[in-house]
Amino acid sequence: MRKLRELRQARRMTQTQLAYLAGLHPQLISAFERGYAKPYHSQLERLAAALGVAVEDLEGDDDERDHA
Repeated sequence: MRKLRELRQARRMTQTQLAYLAGLHPQLISAFERGYAKPYHSQLERLAAALGVAVEDLEGDDDERDHA
């Protein structure tokens, strides 16, 4: 989820800070950002709330941007 990393970095947050705010483990944030794991919808909601964005801002296929 490249979008997750972009949004987190734009807010100058570390993975640990985002994990704390979203109530998730920091290693899970890393796995999401690197594409090793996909978040459940409930996790997306928590991440979106922690970042102050809509869930839709986190969803979507990262590969679509690469091939457009």
